[in-house]
Amino acid sequence: MRSVTVTTAVTEIADYNAQRVALALQNVGSVRVFVSNDPIDVSGKGWPVDPGVALSFSVADGDQPWLQFFAQAATGAAELRIYEGYSA
Repeated sequence: MRSVTVTTAVTEIADYNAQRVALALQNVGSVRVFVSNDPIDVSGKGWPVDPGVALSFSVADGDQPWLQFFAQAATGAAELRIYEGYSA
């Protein structure tokens, strides 16, 4: 597990990795964060993750966790805790 500080600037939180089969994140900050696999208009088109909320992507659920992901805070800064799972 690792932590990433996300500000109002678009921040890469996970690079593309074909071996990644799961990606989970939790917003442990105090402001809303938006998450997207597209770095364009993250706050407008991204998935909102409120403080205390977790979001996960898993191959088993039909998701695409291997994609590159970006995040952007609505205001100020927030800390995301990120877990990545990989296939052997």
